[in-house]
Amino acid sequence: MYRGEFAVVPSRNEMYVWYVDASDHDQGIWQTMDGGTTWTQLSDTGITNCGDISGGCGTSQGSYNLELAAVPDGTATDLYAGAINIYKCTLTSLSHTCRGTGSNTFLNLTHAYGCPPDFGSIAHVHPDQHDLDFMVVNGKAILYVANDGGI
Repeated sequence: MYRGEFAVVPSRNEMYVWYVDASDHDQGIWQTMDGGTTWTQLSDTGITNCGDISGGCGTSQGSYNLELAAVPDGTATDLYAGAINIYKCTLTSLSHTCRGTGSNTFLNLTHAYGCPPDFGSIAHVHPDQHDLDFMVVNGKAILYVANDGGI
């Protein structure tokens, strides 16, 4: 392991780890629901094949850009993964591996290099994610993003 990130869900025995090797190769996103006794690898196909036509998918800069945030969403968990882009997968008791469709797979929320001529125009979020954090206020999660463009 060269660089890793982890995220915990507040008030739950649920944790996620994502790591890359020294060559920035994705070693997977892993989930434990029992305090680390057993681990399950999630599918991050939506990250490695994110749809951007000019690069930005996967963990090509994982030693520099790699972040996770696990946000409680009722009984579900919204797992945000930041690399060059920001991705989101909603995990439920029925679909808990990001191998599904729609919100149960990692969706590219930013498309930093995928929508010419104005790259990043969908979300207007700068590429190269360095931190993801959240705060729940009145039952709604507010996500904070820090990247090469600021916070």
